[in-house]
Amino acid sequence: MTQRPLLRYTLIGLGGLLAILLALAAYVAATFDPNDYKDELSDLVKRSKNRDLRFEGPIRLSFWPNLGADLNGVSLSEAGGGGTFMRIGKAHASVRVMPLLSGQVVVNGVDVSDVQTNIRRDAQGAFNFADLLSKPEEKSEKVAFDIASIRVRNSRIDYADAGGSRMRIDGIDLQTGAISESTARDVKLAAQLTAPGQTTALQARFGQAAFGETFAGRDVVVEATVDGKAADGSETRLKAQASMANLDQKGQMLSTSPLQATLSGTLAGSSIDLKLSTPVKMDLQRKLLSLPDLALDFAAKQQLVDLTGTLKGPAELMLGSQTLRLPKFALDLTASSPKLAGGPVPVKLAGDLSAGIAARNAELRFDGLVDGHAVTGTVGAEAAGTPALRADLKAVDVDIARVIARFSASDLLTGSGNLDLRVTSRGSTAAALTQALNGEGAVSLHDGAVKGLDLNSSLREVRASVRKALGKETGTTVKTKKTDFSAMTASFTIRDGVLDNRDLAMKSPLLRVAGAGTVDLVQAQLDYGVKASVVASREGQGGEERSQLAGITVPVKLFGPLAAPQYSIDFAAMLTPDAVQKALANPGAAKEAAKETVRDVKEQAKGLKDSVRDLKGLFGR
Repeated sequence: MTQRPLLRYTLIGLGGLLAILLALAAYVAATFDPNDYKDELSDLVKRSKNRDLRFEGPIRLSFWPNLGADLNGVSLSEAGGGGTFMRIGKAHASVRVMPLLSGQVVVNGVDVSDVQTNIRRDAQGAFNFADLLSKPEEKSEKVAFDIASIRVRNSRIDYADAGGSRMRIDGIDLQTGAISESTARDVKLAAQLTAPGQTTALQARFGQAAFGETFAGRDVVVEATVDGKAADGSETRLKAQASMANLDQKGQMLSTSPLQATLSGTLAGSSIDLKLSTPVKMDLQRKLLSLPDLALDFAAKQQLVDLTGTLKGPAELMLGSQTLRLPKFALDLTASSPKLAGGPVPVKLAGDLSAGIAARNAELRFDGLVDGHAVTGTVGAEAAGTPALRADLKAVDVDIARVIARFSASDLLTGSGNLDLRVTSRGSTAAALTQALNGEGAVSLHDGAVKGLDLNSSLREVRASVRKALGKETGTTVKTKKTDFSAMTASFTIRDGVLDNRDLAMKSPLLRVAGAGTVDLVQAQLDYGVKASVVASREGQGGEERSQLAGITVPVKLFGPLAAPQYSIDFAAMLTPDAVQKALANPGAAKEAAKETVRDVKEQAKGLKDSVRDLKGLFGR
């Protein structure tokens, strides 16, 4: 057979096939009316879900690129028939041809746009779509749910709950692969969430899902980008990603393989970088989300402090009460700041954290090491209304010189001891918190020294002055500019930002020192007095010289701004009545001795003034 007849017969065959297909299309168009199924679909939805399915316009057939139907305006009511739960602006559904010949409709693809959905959550936490998640009790014999793909464009969801929270999800774009009554493949979702002061661009995808009595997802990935601005003008720009290999729901329990998540960006002016890994379990009946093996790596950079570290332990989130608990956490972090001298501060804590998300409060109970010092305590915070703070802290065997060196270049005080502090405050700024600071505390130190003032030397010089007044000689005094002590204790109260101490007591082999006064943390003002006295003792513990100094007191008054404190010395109170009486018997020697004493004590007090000035570093002044 030549090529020409072969070509002719082929064209005739194709033409005949085309004629058959055209005849079939004409037959379908003439005999099949999709509007005949509208009532059956509406009745099915009414019987199974007690909702009204309304078609606002006719269903029109299309033959290209496949056999299908176009709809304009389809709505689904709320349960019971009141209000609109969902409305579809435009929809195109394609069907398979061969099942139509047997009177069945098998949907091949769905493409919808301009979908508006209203989601509501009542006071008991129930959503208005809960009934749609259950499997229908009866199935249509004429309509089969086996879809090759679904595409949703330019759609919106409006959310509101009984508590007044509102959110809108715009620009929804959904693409899927094959979907049946129980499975879905290759699902991709893009949307934008809008809440007051914040927008979130969301993308999600999973390779496969099975649903019905149970739910299972495979290769789930969620990505989100958050942009917002707080009332104070601070910006939030965050990017988050979460992935899990498996997501399974059986009965009232939902579980996942280890969730891997990252979060990075700027939050309220702070740079953050988080990496999380944990299995996830959720009790749907109890509304309890559990993270049984949480491992969180974090880094946060603020203007004043940088934090890096890890947080491990189980976590629980009660969705109903919106309460978060970390019952047995382990925190290992490092804090760095230009305000902290001596390098980064290590922190290792273990404890219990509970936080009310809706109530905006939190309480932390902990014990551990802060910069090498053993610390235990409780810290509470409330953010609803005017922020409030409370703290009950105890520190044991604290190296006070190390603590002071963190905040100041001063070596004003050395020694080791314990600190007990209980404070409360309320305010929206650092200044307001300082002004509202109230509480009490106590400190006890041992084996230390007060730098900048040598009270032992000052007392020896006073003794020398007395000896001169009595016609006795004296040697040269060696000034070491520190006062050693074996023990120091003090308790204090804080009222409206003013620290008040009335019982400072310092002991050394030679001295007894008492002090009382106030430190105004709000105005950064100092008003404090110190008195040092020699302790009389037996021979060999200072001998005759100490006996002669017994009863003599060196009073120093410190006052003025913490940045530049002033001092005064009450010389009239230095001598006992007996010493003054003896000095009056030799006025010339007493006058000269007084001049030397003034010079020496002023020099010592100047050293104390310089050291007290360094206190400003402790208060950030």
